[in-house]
Amino acid sequence: MLFNPCKGCGDPIPEGLKYCDVPNKRCYSAYENAQGRKRHAKFSPERKRASNLVWTEIFSGRLIRQPCEVCGRSQVVAHHDDYAKPLEVRWLCISHHRLHHVKFGPGKNAFAAEEIA
Repeated sequence: MLFNPCKGCGDPIPEGLKYCDVPNKRCYSAYENAQGRKRHAKFSPERKRASNLVWTEIFSGRLIRQPCEVCGRSQVVAHHDDYAKPLEVRWLCISHHRLHHVKFGPGKNAFAAEEIA
């Protein structure tokens, strides 16, 4: 049997698996959280500020979630076409948000300038 290292802890695991299957070890969660932090670090300051501002406004009640503008679902995310305009959002369900990014790519000012070069 061939073994590969677990992406979370490096312990040997059977080929074909990416993570340990040991209870309470949480290799998958640890690895995925680290990957998310690396990806988030590439976001532009405008994108981080816009996301934080939207969450603050939703939490305070000054910004109210609307149904998806395409299908009307109530479980939605705030989509920014331009992160320099943090409170100008479109409300899209997860499915339509993904489709929008597949079709149009990331929003304007989404990534730090050094990532573009």
